[in-house]
Parts: sequence; structure tokens; C-alpha cells
Amino acid sequence: TAEGKREPASLKGVIIEPESVFSLAMGEQGARNEIVLAVSVRATAGRFVAGKLQHFLGRGRLGYSTSLGASSTSRQWWFAGGQKNLDTDEQLVVFNPTSRDQSVSVAFLTGTTDEIFREPLVLTIPAGRVTTLATSKLPAITDGRYGIVVSSITDDFVASDKDSADEFVVVEQVTSRKFENKTGTTTIFGAPFGAPSQVWTVASGSPASGGSLVILNA
Repeated sequence: TAEGKREPASLKGVIIEPESVFSLAMGEQGARNEIVLAVSVRATAGRFVAGKLQHFLGRGRLGYSTSLGASSTSRQWWFAGGQKNLDTDEQLVVFNPTSRDQSVSVAFLTGTTDEIFREPLVLTIPAGRVTTLATSKLPAITDGRYGIVVSSITDDFVASDKDSADEFVVVEQVTSRKFENKTGTTTIFGAPFGAPSQVWTVASGSPASGGSLVILNA
């Protein structure tokens, strides 16, 4: 949370029966009304799938979001759908689940050669903590679409080339958009290190209803 890391004793050694689903209401775990909340779930045996269901009812966010968690940390996260305008509020949420402080660079890819975009922002995320970056409030970013790449860095501000087995960070993009007096919020993980590919397949597109395909050249 914003105040630090918690490890409730009631959530240690939870048994999940084979081929079953376990639901955990975060409000009942003392996390109600927290502005910032990240969760790390680790198995001592076996494998599992974890996701979140969240109903946004305030603080400029409305709507219902369901998404999978990240199955691993990554030293790099790519986002294709960055956007800035009067009707869009965008945040990056960086979670450091490790036991050491980590620094990341945040670069905005606009296709321009402006110096501000070649020199990324640098954020430091303490161990077990969350940092948010309100990209919509950065005056250096002009209106329009852009890509984002968030990279873990060393003390020398050089992109880390350590073995991928090391643990790094998890980054999520939270976007609230207004359209005809209605507001909707989406949350999405970026594409992790190694994900850029020559082929992508989109199964659920609906361009006839106003959808668009956003492509980032990595």
C-alpha cells in the first residue's frame, strides 16, 4: 500500500484445492479505501493462475475491470496505446515485489527527435512498494498517441542485461477515458521483455464499432 508492505498471517499457508477457485476480497483484508494497492501471490508448491476483478467507483475512475496478473516480473515493459488529450487520464503503476530498491527509466516514443523523448524519466521504487506516474500531467508530452517503454536500469543508468531469472518489476497502465459524458477505465500490463514479435494476432477486434489497431515499432 502507500504506507508500506503488509504480510497478514491469515494469508500464509492458504490451501487451494485441486481444480478449484479461491476468491479473496481485499476490502475484508484491511485494504478498503487504499489509494494504491499491489498484491504479490506466491506458491510454495504447485502452479496457479491469478487474476483480479475490480469495480471502479470514484477518484475519476468508473467501470469494471477483469484481468490476469503478471506471471513474472520483467526488466522491460512495452505499451503501444499511450495517449494524451483532454478526455484521457493515464497513469503508469510500477510495483517492485523484490527485496531490493530498483530504478527504472520511462521513455515516451513519439517518432520525433525532440531531446525530451531521448532522455527518459528515471524513477526509484523502494523494495516492496508501488510508485505511480501520472503521464497525463507531464507538460513535456504533447497531445496525441505515443508508445512507452519502461526499463530496469543499473546504478549507472544503463539498461540491465542481467539474466532474465533475476526479479525486476511489474508495470501496469491505467487509463480513464471520457466519451459523451461517460467515463470508462481500463487496466493493462505492458508486453514484457522479449515479447516484441514479427507476428501478432488479434482475436476480438471490432473496427466496425469504432475500434482501432495500435501498432508500436519497437
